[in-house]
Amino acid sequence: MLSPQKPREEALYDLVSGWRRGIFTAGEAKRCGYSRQLIAHHIKTGNFGRIARGVYRLGLFPSDHLDGLVSALVRVDPEDAVVSGQSALQLHELSEIAPNKYELTLPREKRYRSSRRRHPIGVKIHTVNHLDPKEVVKLDGIRVTSAPRSIVDAGNDGMDLKLVRSVVFDALRKIKATPKQIKEAAQTHAEPAVLRTILEALADAALVPTI
Repeated sequence: MLSPQKPREEALYDLVSGWRRGIFTAGEAKRCGYSRQLIAHHIKTGNFGRIARGVYRLGLFPSDHLDGLVSALVRVDPEDAVVSGQSALQLHELSEIAPNKYELTLPREKRYRSSRRRHPIGVKIHTVNHLDPKEVVKLDGIRVTSAPRSIVDAGNDGMDLKLVRSVVFDALRKIKATPKQIKEAAQTHAEPAVLRTILEALADAALVPTI
């Protein structure tokens, strides 16, 4: 929550610290007390770096490999959006396949319809009635669906079932999730073909001796 009592520099710094890695929107800067002209001035002097249309980074913060993902979160909904699907699998280091869009999940009551601002190019928004807190973790300070939920969501969204199977093995091998956790997520959320694939993968994994 922005405080009108804080100097604009302090308010902006407080807002963008932590997981946001210095990234903010023009609207957020304005709410901190920066006019359009002042924003333009800081861009010109290098105090603000432009990341995308209407999205900037405070110059005190270095560029980061997560800039694109954080920018998507900030543009869509920094309070409620959660990284999900194949984007989440990447953060969990369970997939090397880069999705062609950043995948984010929002509560259904927060869904956005036709606004281009809220449906940024390169972002895919999923909605759910409810996301259980135990299905959300933090990676690099960013809210992400848990490994089991990410596997199920990616499968439901059309990821090749051979890859779903492979990701299940990787999750078990890297101790990102237990068989019980994956099975519960699949039985609760997975579509029939995805559920069958996950359960078969878990059964096969149980036959593989640990070293």
